[in-house]
Amino acid sequence: MSGQHYGVGGLLGEAIGAFAGLVFVLLTLGYLSKWVKHPEAVRAEFNHPVASNFFGTVTIALLLSAVAAPHSQLLGQALWILGSVLTVLLAGLVVSRLLSGGHDQLNAVPAWLIPGVATLDIAVTGAHMPMPRTARC
Repeated sequence: MSGQHYGVGGLLGEAIGAFAGLVFVLLTLGYLSKWVKHPEAVRAEFNHPVASNFFGTVTIALLLSAVAAPHSQLLGQALWILGSVLTVLLAGLVVSRLLSGGHDQLNAVPAWLIPGVATLDIAVTGAHMPMPRTARC
């Protein structure tokens, strides 16, 4: 819409999508570097009662598949499947942590909702995935 408003058509949206993809790749490479050099720090973040929920933002970002799909159907599908599986696994892990009890009330913050809410993005982006349809019985 904004591209049409400014008279540049879909170019503005494509540029924003490309920029988002580039930022995601750079951040991923940076975090993978941290994981290789300081695995104990990454493990501590993943086990932290608040910081661990921000791993859900990574799985949400994998759902950039909707941006990639028009340019590469295979890449879009692969990102969507990977993002969907990781999102569901992470949401399940967070729920199991919450149900296990023993949490300090001071750690009950809105960030706990990130992985669960991320599962909604699966349906939103999946609706635009050009997946092969199977015949219904």
